[in-house]
Order: sequence, then C-alpha cells, then structure tokens
Amino acid sequence: MCRSISNMLFALFAVALILPAPLEAISGIPDCRRDLYPSGNIYCQLSGHNRFYVWHEETCELECVDGTKAKRVRLPESVCPLGKSMDPCNPEPKDALQKFNDTMHKIKKSLVEKWCNRP
Repeated sequence: MCRSISNMLFALFAVALILPAPLEAISGIPDCRRDLYPSGNIYCQLSGHNRFYVWHEETCELECVDGTKAKRVRLPESVCPLGKSMDPCNPEPKDALQKFNDTMHKIKKSLVEKWCNRP
C-alpha cells in the first residue's frame, strides 16, 4: 500500500516538474514565473521580507512572506510599468524580467562581498 502511494507521489511530482516546459513550447508564450523564482527571493528580502511566495502577473506584484503573514510588493517600473500587466508574458516583459534577475543577482553578490569580506 505505501509503495503504491509512494510511486503515485513520485509520478505526480515528475509530471508537475516536467509539464510547464511542453505547455510553454506548445503555446509559444514564455512562462515568466520561472524567471522570477531566483530573483524573487532576493527582491523580497531587500524589501524587508523573508521570501518570495506568489507572483501576481496581472498587477506586477510579488507576494512576500514573513512567517505566516504575506505582503504584496510591486516590481520596479523598469520591469513592469504602471498600468501594464505581464499576462501573457511576451518577449518584451520576459527580457525585462531577465534583466531584473541579472540585477538582483549582481546586487546580492555585491552585498555578500561587502558584508563577508570586511577588514
């Protein structure tokens, strides 16, 4: 019984992990959520929260979590101008998110170097 449940959970995990890529390929519309996961945590932490939880593409907001409380934080205008949605994620918003991702990683690297290599 446990083995069957374990196998079913493994199969479900595999499908959930693999499914978004073929759907993106079929639709021709990139999935921007994937680009936000690495940098979303950094942005939430720089905004004073623990971690990134959910992205609201219709309002260009990240939902950041502090323990059990969640707060929405808007992405910068350079990524998502006011009044614009990122749903669907076309190449232009996808490029803006990639630049945002690169910027967040540079900021994190710079802060780690400054804080960890102090004389």
